Amino acid sequence: MKKTPASELTCLLSRIALTGAETARATALARKMTALEWEELADYTRANTIQPMVGKAIRALGVEDCVPGALVLEWNDFSEKVRKKNTARLGHATRFLGELRAAGIPFLLLKGIALAETIYKDFAYKKMNDVDLLLKPEDMVEAYRILEKLDFFPIGEPLAGDAESRLKYTHAAVPYVSRDFQCVVGMLWGIKSPLSGYQIDYAAMWERSVEFDFHGVPVRRFSDQDTLIHLLIHFGFFKTQLKDLADIYNLIRSSQSWDWDRILVQFQEIGMSDPAYHALAMANVVCPMPELKKLLAALKPSVSARTAKNVEKRLVSLPLLLLSSSDHIQTVEKEITYFNLTHKPSEKLRFFARAWGSVLFPPSKEICRMAVLDQNASGLKRLAARFAAPLGVLGEISEELTPKILAIVAVKSLVDLAETFAKGLFEKNPKGFQEFAQANGIDPEEFNKLVASIS
Repeated sequence: MKKTPASELTCLLSRIALTGAETARATALARKMTALEWEELADYTRANTIQPMVGKAIRALGVEDCVPGALVLEWNDFSEKVRKKNTARLGHATRFLGELRAAGIPFLLLKGIALAETIYKDFAYKKMNDVDLLLKPEDMVEAYRILEKLDFFPIGEPLAGDAESRLKYTHAAVPYVSRDFQCVVGMLWGIKSPLSGYQIDYAAMWERSVEFDFHGVPVRRFSDQDTLIHLLIHFGFFKTQLKDLADIYNLIRSSQSWDWDRILVQFQEIGMSDPAYHALAMANVVCPMPELKKLLAALKPSVSARTAKNVEKRLVSLPLLLLSSSDHIQTVEKEITYFNLTHKPSEKLRFFARAWGSVLFPPSKEICRMAVLDQNASGLKRLAARFAAPLGVLGEISEELTPKILAIVAVKSLVDLAETFAKGLFEKNPKGFQEFAQANGIDPEEFNKLVASIS
């Protein structure tokens, strides 16, 4: 794989607990970097949103004097903003989790907010958008009540009654947001839709869960093995930032007790060879580990052609891999969020058009990232990528929702649009986004910033 000193150093700085050899290599690279190479590295940190990780690692290596001053200031400023936002989120989270415990509601902390406390030992190690929890379906309504008591509001319609009616096709409730917009709570009763085809034994995951202290509140999280499964299943097909990929290889680095033969069997039992191969192949390039080479070889025969091709394209060049992450799917999701919130015909039509426009006509920059094209790609390759992009976007959304749910959502969006226009003939003042904001006592501009910040 092609690499540059800046791309290699970026990868080293994203790892926890560097070995002696890694420390020596990172230090040597940093001492020899030119101003242009530092700017190249800065591009990688911005594209992957890992400024806090990189800045902290640079200080730990004692090579901050080698970094251009403007870049140090940029990293410090970004890291301080992350720390302030995560501190505010932490306050909301500890209150909510304390209330859940007091009510006797079992829950598991998921992904970043749990990893921050367990393997990184730093709640500000990266920009995090929300606090994700796994709960049991029968406890969802009480969890809603607690959030509303703490002055959170839902982005959409919460479930009526318990979650049992939705167990057959979804795994998550609508998110709740604090009124200062500092904390978004995502509540799930599964890690993927039941229609996804994954065979996940949630009872066993709950049984294997581990207790730890979360800022004075005793909580539980997935075991390391189940955390790895969760991270792999949710690692994006196009959104491949080191911010998320680092959680995978740093989790693996944090423990010596992995039973890889058993894990391979579990991947096969769950039916997750594709997402496991996709994420671990990239993790093994950014942070090579001998144990993953054997695992990847065992997984490859059962991997789909689409996944194998996507991985192959991304592993040609380390610089290209570090710059090829696309969060365009989140753009589509944001437009759908607004579409679902408004009942005003003109707004409904506008967000409908924007959502489907994002699917059918992604920006050229995002098309190149999704197709993993560099700046020297031919016009023919770019044209082919343009035609392939809508199918790629729909494929990624389908992977998240499942094809059946995607079809239901598409039909439902048309029905909702028609119903909104029909009701508009009789309603004098249909409720739009502004009315939603007023009803919840929130600032529309602040809410827009919140939605725009989620990636």
